[in-house]
Amino acid sequence: GWSLAFAAEAHALHGEEHKARLLLERADLHLSKVAADDPMFGAFTREQLGGFHGVCHLRLNNLRGAQAALQETALRLGAGREKHKSVVLGDLSTAFALQSEPEQASVVLHEAIDLAELTSNAGGLRRVFAAGRQLGRWGNEPFVQEVHDRLLALAC
Repeated sequence: GWSLAFAAEAHALHGEEHKARLLLERADLHLSKVAADDPMFGAFTREQLGGFHGVCHLRLNNLRGAQAALQETALRLGAGREKHKSVVLGDLSTAFALQSEPEQASVVLHEAIDLAELTSNAGGLRRVFAAGRQLGRWGNEPFVQEVHDRLLALAC
């Protein structure tokens, strides 16, 4: 399921919406068959798959779909999923920025930075810096300057 989700994201990066959607459906089908006695049980969950749905929407420029999927995923990811949540929140921040909602993007990005600092997860770090770059056109706003200051401190 996890490898299919990554493949879906790769196809979404290339604008292949149909292929991405099919791969996400296959990933969900695989997750529906996982039993509690599976040695990999819990390694990749439907909640995490939601983040892939969101990032695929994001890569395909469906910003409202991305926002909805990523917000739902962020709410569902509980304790022990901080690494994945930092990635999801970074992507959610990007979705807000691309919709010209810099204040909301900054609020979400602060939470993503908190988790990235806590976990030192490379994926989360990449996503928070990518989201920070999306805020560049609002660089004179104090709330964006705060985010950029935090990102600078994180880089050091």
